[in-house]
Amino acid sequence: MAEKIIEKIFQISVTEPVVDCMISEGKTLYRLSPFLELDLAYRIHCDTSEKLIFQYLTDCWQRAQEEDKILEDSEEIIEGEQKTMISEVVTQTKALCVKYCKTHLRSLLRSWRLPLLRLIFPEIKGRGKKISREFMDDMFGDNEDIDNLTPIFERLYDELTSFGNHFHLLDFEDSLQALLFLVNFPIGAKSLAGHTRWIPYHFIRNKAPIFERTSILGLFFRVTALPLCSLFRNEGPLISDFSDFQLLSSFSTIKIFTNRLYDGLAKVLFILLERPDTRENVLEYVGEVIRFSADPMDDNTLEAGTLVSVSAVMLRLCEPFLDANLTKRFDPKYLHCSNRLKLSGLAARRISSSEEVYKWLDSKYPAKAEGINQYNDAQQSQEASSSHDEICERFFLTARVLNLGLINAFIEYEYLVQVDSACGKGDRELELHQFYSSKMLRYEAQLLEDNKLIGNALSFDRLMIVWMLDLVGGAKMPLPPIFPMEFAALPQFFVLDAMEVLIFASRIPKALDGVMLEEFMDFIVMFMASPEFIKNPYISEKMVKVLNCWMPSKSLSTTATLFEGHQLSLEYLVRNLLKLYVDNEFTSSEVEFKDFHRHIAELLEYLWQVPSHRDAWRQIVEEEEKDVFLNFLNFLINNSIRLFDESLHQIIDLKTRLILRTSASFNEFIKIKKSIRVVIGWASEHLRLLAFASEHFTAPFLLPEMVESVASRLNHFLLQLVSPQSQYITLEDHESYESRPKNLLKQIGRIYVHLARGDTKSVFPAAITKDSQSYNDKVFFAAANVLNNIIIDDGYERIIREFIRLGAKVRVAALEAEAMYTEATLGEIPNEFIDPLKGTLMKDPVLLPASKMIIDRSVILGHLLSDQNDPFTGFGLTADMLKPVGELKERIEEFVRSRTNNNES
Repeated sequence: MAEKIIEKIFQISVTEPVVDCMISEGKTLYRLSPFLELDLAYRIHCDTSEKLIFQYLTDCWQRAQEEDKILEDSEEIIEGEQKTMISEVVTQTKALCVKYCKTHLRSLLRSWRLPLLRLIFPEIKGRGKKISREFMDDMFGDNEDIDNLTPIFERLYDELTSFGNHFHLLDFEDSLQALLFLVNFPIGAKSLAGHTRWIPYHFIRNKAPIFERTSILGLFFRVTALPLCSLFRNEGPLISDFSDFQLLSSFSTIKIFTNRLYDGLAKVLFILLERPDTRENVLEYVGEVIRFSADPMDDNTLEAGTLVSVSAVMLRLCEPFLDANLTKRFDPKYLHCSNRLKLSGLAARRISSSEEVYKWLDSKYPAKAEGINQYNDAQQSQEASSSHDEICERFFLTARVLNLGLINAFIEYEYLVQVDSACGKGDRELELHQFYSSKMLRYEAQLLEDNKLIGNALSFDRLMIVWMLDLVGGAKMPLPPIFPMEFAALPQFFVLDAMEVLIFASRIPKALDGVMLEEFMDFIVMFMASPEFIKNPYISEKMVKVLNCWMPSKSLSTTATLFEGHQLSLEYLVRNLLKLYVDNEFTSSEVEFKDFHRHIAELLEYLWQVPSHRDAWRQIVEEEEKDVFLNFLNFLINNSIRLFDESLHQIIDLKTRLILRTSASFNEFIKIKKSIRVVIGWASEHLRLLAFASEHFTAPFLLPEMVESVASRLNHFLLQLVSPQSQYITLEDHESYESRPKNLLKQIGRIYVHLARGDTKSVFPAAITKDSQSYNDKVFFAAANVLNNIIIDDGYERIIREFIRLGAKVRVAALEAEAMYTEATLGEIPNEFIDPLKGTLMKDPVLLPASKMIIDRSVILGHLLSDQNDPFTGFGLTADMLKPVGELKERIEEFVRSRTNNNES
């Protein structure tokens, strides 16, 4: 019976006994006769087709496998010694097939013309019969046969790279499954990590594009929907042959395939990371990805699509420790001793770029020598890795990859949206619109539709935020007086990247639903207005932008509870927004103040609608009306004027160009017109917040140090809006500019009336008349007429009536002012009584400690609202440093009384 089974398996006629019997330790052993192996060798030799030989051997193994199963099911038919003999013969038959397959494959290694990969995986790039995976397990699972199997694996990986240049988004899966199958074997994992094309140093010559196309994993990572960056790579991956229409209709398909790609590559790397002998190779590979992308000024970087793919896979590698409780913590020392992260160029981009931080870093982690070679770099990174657990290194490498890959893709998409929205309707602009829209579609296909990618990024950044909060003692206020150096020395991008992910996710419907955002809110409230902890105001600007995206009126997810039920938010958010607005002005930061302040304005208006925040508003005004809130009001008014005047200058420029018919291109006119629209929108937003503040918090506007400044600026607005010479009045086509001067005038009217309502001491009309530059009776009268002609809505009639009554009070105040303390009525005023800045009679003289100058209190307090320095020396100055000069004040008052009495006589 054994002969019949052998003939069936090998499809040969046997002429010699196929089984030899031996006795060992009283037990009968059965083995195949050497004659059978000769018959099998002859059978193979007669077949000249290399492909058929391999197929024949695998078919033999499969038939032997089937006989083995038949034998298991035939207990009642075949029993005892006969069954034992047949079982051993079948087992040895399968081993013989495997042996000859290995021999055959090794013989093929000498010929590069024969595709070894397609012999083993015929489904790749072809329609061949799929070979049993059980057979391949039998053939490649022998860990003792390293010398014979390693060359075979190396050849298979070589051939896999030859297919890689033809991968695209809809045709990579068979090759990826082959890679995943091979790497599951210990020998396969070691062969992959040790392959010359794992990191092909002999090919890349420090060229990122070559690294992408020659490293085994790089061929898979570069499969993407994103557009290619350079003409050098026009052979590229992908879906570039899709039309925009096809691309739009394929979003779900692209999402499915990209996630299959990410999942497969993550499985490959998980396998390698779990093995001590291949773990370092994975970390080294990620380090090379970072090295080729760390310099943003270098054109020699990896493609955006490659970096997004690496980002997505690295996030999957972090999933095991992204649990809901976020119990994992990491040693920040790794950041300062690993060369893999390439942070040396980010020395000035620490969270707190203070001298103390740099001294601490130099003392604890001496600067590395310049020009360190690649070998020492790798050696130092390996030493750093050995002193930190692999999970720690995986976390920080992921953070750096995200910074270079996914975050840059978010920023690039945002840029494309802005540029595309700025395109007009001209022929050239329509071409640009089509170009940018096409690129945007590719980003949307790969990023916006991938909920798993965004969800993983949010989970990762939540862990990052919680870890950073732990470094400063947890989520609590106030912050510690001395900040921990471990926190201060962190890279800025740890915070900035988390904010970018939140901003991007906020634009995707329901992307934030179910995401725990409380820790993010803790961090933002704690650090948004803490320049002693976070030096870069651009980080604060991003935090404000996140909050603005979370406002219920803008958010596509449920975020209202973050404002209405979050403890730190209820206690500190309004206070910190006001402080941030003021700090940004005092520091003269490079942050684009227009968007930044607009976002703060919108947030403050929203928070006033939340009762608990309204109480915080009132408390701030009552407790600090001569501090943060006064500074805030002053800068709010100044910025309103600045934006208003900027739009006026642009209008004049545009009208001049049109009148003179200059040679400016059509696109230049379009650009100016759009700029006018944007700037006027910003000015209107500031005026709206000013109207809101003047309605609810009138008293600070009417303080001696504020009231004259406020009045003169309001007069300036009126003059520009209603005087016959106003460029706003003569501006045609207001709707296309969105200037709507009547709407601006309505806001100004509201502010005048709000202040008049709260003016219990009647100081406001007099302050209006003191403005000799912008105020005159005719302007007020003209403004009242314009307001009367505005279509009445939302109860504005009362505002108009009160504005007219205010105008009457102002006329009376102007008449009274003519008889006030002037040089004509008081006579010559002694120089020591005259304010050195304004040249007016002082009422409450104070001494400045640095310059020793004496100045009127209201004048210097008004100066300190916008500049906290001594105006004569530039040294720092605050209100509590002013020293009253009582003796001089008494002499001034006596001088006024005596001169007034003389005049009355």
